[in-house]
Amino acid sequence: MSKSDRSRVSRYYSAFFWMGVAMTLACVTIILAGNTEMFYRLERSSIPLSWVFGGVAILEFLAAEYCHRSDLRRHRPDETRAHSDRELEFELS
Repeated sequence: MSKSDRSRVSRYYSAFFWMGVAMTLACVTIILAGNTEMFYRLERSSIPLSWVFGGVAILEFLAAEYCHRSDLRRHRPDETRAHSDRELEFELS
């Protein structure tokens, strides 16, 4: 994987992570502001707005974790497999 691909994956991870943080803060803010007249209608609908923001935040964090794990899989050699192959070699001899 080239350096530009790594930086792109890193940017995706950062973007998804910070969008998840922002959506989480928005969710908590709407829950706390739910007692005000302005947000009362949004929270008392069939699907409360805070639930929507919370669901989107969860999806953002999952996307960030997926980007981070795919980045790790591409950079690291399979050390565990090499280690287990060496152990098996000693056990067989």
